[in-house]
Amino acid sequence: MLRKSLLIGLIGAFVGVVVLVNASWGQQTVLRYAAQLPTTHHLTKADFRLAKTVEERTNGKVKIEVYPAGQLYKMDGIRKAVMSGAVEMGVTYEGTWTGPIPLVDFFIVPFIFSNYKEVQKAWEGKVGDKLRAEMEKNGVKALGFGAYGESFSVTNIKRPLKRPEDFKGLKIRTHEPIAAESVKALGASPVFMSATEVYTALQKGTVDGATSGPTSIVQRKWYEITKYSTITYSVYSVWPVMINLKVWNGLPKEFQQVLQEAGKEYENHTIRISNSEDEEAVKFLSKSQEVYILNDEDKKVWAKTLEPVKKQFLKRTGEDGEAFFRWISEK
Repeated sequence: MLRKSLLIGLIGAFVGVVVLVNASWGQQTVLRYAAQLPTTHHLTKADFRLAKTVEERTNGKVKIEVYPAGQLYKMDGIRKAVMSGAVEMGVTYEGTWTGPIPLVDFFIVPFIFSNYKEVQKAWEGKVGDKLRAEMEKNGVKALGFGAYGESFSVTNIKRPLKRPEDFKGLKIRTHEPIAAESVKALGASPVFMSATEVYTALQKGTVDGATSGPTSIVQRKWYEITKYSTITYSVYSVWPVMINLKVWNGLPKEFQQVLQEAGKEYENHTIRISNSEDEEAVKFLSKSQEVYILNDEDKKVWAKTLEPVKKQFLKRTGEDGEAFFRWISEK
């Protein structure tokens, strides 16, 4: 383990030097970009769009090589790789930051936000300032975020899930602590599992269902096994677009500006398309299974049932967590 940690550290240091030398010699700077979603997902398409934008605006002097579908690293591995410098850039689910930065769970607590307009306001305000500062303490610069879309929907093989009591006795796959706490509060048993394992687990009955967004339920083809999906529109997930801080600091100012602008455009672009992507996914699911979308009254009942998740978040984050709720209520 010590040898592995040392090797990753050396790779990170080497990468920073290579980028700096390439930039100073006027050669092409290559930044590897690790991503995990399937190539057909709208965020992956946006990853390639960002890479093209950066290459064009730097006249080919900065090239971003996108490695989608977990080719280099999976979920939490992407965050760790960017932190260490084992890879220069990446994008991944905000929940992978729960360990080093518990405050990031704010964006995953159900029913805090109603849409991405509210989410972006928080990200661009004091909440985002605090989180970006914490990321930099961990060796990562955030250039913006990807709007994944609604991310706490549930697809299952057993029965329609319209009310919290419908979850009783079910085993539901989750992939991070807040989702697990939410599933437990609803009355089911959470089972931690990576997205790549879910299809087989549903086939074998290892789990009865899984949480994710409607776009992933479609892209990962879970709908081929499940019979029911519940769309909650309760969590609007943010996927930070990251670059290793040492690599960032080694880039010329003009390259930094291009990357910063491209990151912001990535954020705005994915926000614009996320709603339609969710709607198309839900429409697709409705062709082959029973889909239930929570109405306003349902949301009130679910929000009350999931109130313990918010309390647990505040217990873990204390005054900082309480400040986040104050800040988003400020005009």
